[in-house]
Amino acid sequence: MDQKLRTFLVRIGAKTRLRKLIYQYMPDDFDIYIEPYLGGGAIFLGYSFKPNQKIILNDLDENLISAWRLMKNPPEGDIQQYNSRDLDNLKEIYYQETKDDLHKLVKLLLLHNNTFGGTARPTGKLYKPSNPYQKLKLMPKYKRKLATAEIYNQDAILTIKENNHEKAFLYLDPPYENSDKCYKYDLTPFEDLRDALKEFKGKFLLSINDSFNIRFIFKDYLFIELEAGGQGNDSIGVKKRKELLIKNF
Repeated sequence: MDQKLRTFLVRIGAKTRLRKLIYQYMPDDFDIYIEPYLGGGAIFLGYSFKPNQKIILNDLDENLISAWRLMKNPPEGDIQQYNSRDLDNLKEIYYQETKDDLHKLVKLLLLHNNTFGGTARPTGKLYKPSNPYQKLKLMPKYKRKLATAEIYNQDAILTIKENNHEKAFLYLDPPYENSDKCYKYDLTPFEDLRDALKEFKGKFLLSINDSFNIRFIFKDYLFIELEAGGQGNDSIGVKKRKELLIKNF
């Protein structure tokens, strides 16, 4: 059976706390699973896929995708050398010139897990002594989970259009409204996402914040109301908030 794992990347808006609920609304009759906004991949990692289901993962953030690709093909090396919770030692590792692919992966783990707020800004300062070794020792499990996955670094709308199949299932977790400062790239206009979904032949499930604007843009689809507990930085994700699951089936 396909293994269920926790994410190895801290990411603002992660769905770890909601994924059991989200799974209740996912269809089980799909041949292709697609995540155009992968982020930390909590939904993908926690789901048990069937052997014949194709998996397509994508994100526009090249640093994030580099971490996923390195987990898919883990670099060799002595992971014990990175077994540390000492913040000064972790800072030294982080700011060193990259020595090899294992060191590159460690630096990416530190970038996403030890900087402030789960935003993974390259200029962010390390503040949390999270031990990268705890993720590195699970590399064989992540490798097995990712063995058949195709991983892309491109625009989400392009990923949707390239995989427009009747037996495809699209799980979308785009950046929410008013989260511009939390991401490296400009946000996808929700109108563009709506237009792409209108042409999509398969089934989709969209996680998004609940607002009048969102309800108006996606008014042609079914709404499921949720309340989520927070995680992330001070401006987004700490307090409980209303969210929506939007679907076309």
